[in-house]
Amino acid sequence: MWQLLAAAFLYIVSTWCERHPSASFLFWLPWSPLFLWTYGNIDYVHKTLGWPYQDSLVRGWEHAIWRSIDPAMDWSRAWPWLWFSETIHVCYLSYYAMVPLLLIRVWRQGGSSRTLRLILTGGVSSLVACYTVNIFFPVQGPRPLYGPLADVLHGPVWTFCHSLLKKAAAGAAAFPSGHTSYSVTAAIMAWRWDRKLFPFYALWAAGVVSATIYGRFHYSVDVLAGIVLASCCAGAVIYRGDGGESNP
Repeated sequence: MWQLLAAAFLYIVSTWCERHPSASFLFWLPWSPLFLWTYGNIDYVHKTLGWPYQDSLVRGWEHAIWRSIDPAMDWSRAWPWLWFSETIHVCYLSYYAMVPLLLIRVWRQGGSSRTLRLILTGGVSSLVACYTVNIFFPVQGPRPLYGPLADVLHGPVWTFCHSLLKKAAAGAAAFPSGHTSYSVTAAIMAWRWDRKLFPFYALWAAGVVSATIYGRFHYSVDVLAGIVLASCCAGAVIYRGDGGESNP
């Protein structure tokens, strides 16, 4: 009920801001706290519904694709490189900044308010779509089932990352990967609205996606599902942009 009321509130605020340009700054205020609050409610909804975890099903899909290889387990064993682990975990931790940075870049380059709102819509919808599937298809992911990476890979970034996850991560929100969906959506939107920034965003998104598997946060199937969602969300806002503005 609270989630429905929050959605109604966002709709009312957005519509009101469209009609009152002088107060358009209010459009940007409620989104981050409300979708973070939504993420925080996932575990509560799981416990209320009491639906079983679907890890065995997802691992079956993994086996159908990779056969004897388990990417979430085997990649870190094949590449036990601390520098690589720390680099991609930096990407994993910083991924929330991808859409705000893109918004700032496009705004400074004279992007219209409509384009800025489309970029925000793409980022938020990529997360909300993931959270919706997470609620109805609970998957723990490999992190609680496989155990941590080898001790030689426990650098300061890895340690900080996992200390945060103990406090804030949802317990059954692995499928699809929200990190993947959000970062790939941001990269696609950068390709559309900021081509100069796109190579950096492509590397950033690749680091995020790599960290989700290498760090045992997600199965590779979770990542594939996240890429599909990202393609839908980014494609929808780009199409909605109706051609938008010329690429910088």
